[in-house]
Amino acid sequence: MSAPTAPRPQVTVENPAGTRGRTLLVIAVVAAIVLGGGWWMTRPVMTGGAEGNYAGVQVDGAATAPRVGTMAPDFTATTTDGRTITLSQLRGRPVWLNFGATWCAPCRVEAPDIQAAHAAQEQGVQIIAVYLGEDRTAIEPFASSLGLTYDHVPDPKKALASAWGVSGIPVHWFIDSDGIIRSTQVGILGPGRITELLAQVG
Repeated sequence: MSAPTAPRPQVTVENPAGTRGRTLLVIAVVAAIVLGGGWWMTRPVMTGGAEGNYAGVQVDGAATAPRVGTMAPDFTATTTDGRTITLSQLRGRPVWLNFGATWCAPCRVEAPDIQAAHAAQEQGVQIIAVYLGEDRTAIEPFASSLGLTYDHVPDPKKALASAWGVSGIPVHWFIDSDGIIRSTQVGILGPGRITELLAQVG
């Protein structure tokens, strides 16, 4: 009789190539998301020749991005309904400057709360929404569908956004009645936070 054969030890073989492949896939996905977001912020504007229906934005004293506690740099812009707004001419009432875009999901979420503050005339605030890289042909149906009646300013060449150092949206600037920037906020604002911020400039 032959001696019983000893059982073979079980050997686990790791697959570093597979692990490395999964890691590279995760890195690629994250990079795509980051680059995609950057493309949205810097993409060329395809408006179908809409330059003719927009008067543009003029910004004064915008060599550096504004800071809280300083005078807001003046600008003149044309709203979607053809009116001209000059920031310095709004002195005497607080101003809420909101940077966003029609394709921005968070901007759409907070728009009804901004409209509610406008309708209630909280602190007598003048609300100006600036739309990065878009003209009125994109903005008007967006505002109409949500029932937004505050001022909407197209910024197709992102001149105003650049002057205010905007690199992501939504971004909010709150300016008091003397033209001094009192606060800036990034991201969605809820009703409670809106009331707090408007109280600081009222």
